[in-house]
Amino acid sequence: VMASSTWVDLDQVSAEEKRRTLREAIHTPAPMVDALYQIMKDTSEVLTHFDIGYWAYAGTLLGAVRHEPGGLIPWDDDADFAVDKKDEGKLNDPKLEQMFAKLGYDFFSDEGGQEALVGYKIYRRNKLKLGDQEVWVFLDLFLFEQEGERYVLTRPNGRERWKQSWFTVEEVQTKKDYQFGPLTLKGPSDPSASFVREYGKEWNSLALFYFTHMNGSAPVKYKWSLVSAED
Repeated sequence: VMASSTWVDLDQVSAEEKRRTLREAIHTPAPMVDALYQIMKDTSEVLTHFDIGYWAYAGTLLGAVRHEPGGLIPWDDDADFAVDKKDEGKLNDPKLEQMFAKLGYDFFSDEGGQEALVGYKIYRRNKLKLGDQEVWVFLDLFLFEQEGERYVLTRPNGRERWKQSWFTVEEVQTKKDYQFGPLTLKGPSDPSASFVREYGKEWNSLALFYFTHMNGSAPVKYKWSLVSAED
């Protein structure tokens, strides 16, 4: 097994080996995919019910924009939404937490935790069984706040870790609907500039796989060009 620092360029292997690797080593298991779509559906409906504007963020937003048709990146294993800090009072409404509980989720703030990076967390109470493994299904709900002409992460630790993760006021306040698998999610109308800041100029053509929340750092890191729907 190659060291985790090694990058394997799948553009340099045979088409058969590339397909096999994408299918067997990289794809998120179907039960996890279904569970992630469910938690995103439930979260969007709860937030909408409480009149909390949200937008798809990070890998979830990237999947909505880059993949055709939009949807979960085939090797992603969590979900990411963002909300404006001005709605934090609504997030702290006990009825919101109760609604999540009825749907089978724990909803809580990460403030005061060892890694207060995000804002709020939504975890499915029952772990998902994947063969002999049990894994968490969760959605990170990032808090953003307006500072001048930008929306920046509220948690200082998160702001330090993801220095280029910010949006302009126009990007946040002008949203549109994105087809996301079986769902319709809100997102910035044109997030391409934010993708360049966070992922580089090749965000729309280069795929990277190096980490999963289920298993941590991958023993082999892969990169390849996105040239087809299968890729």
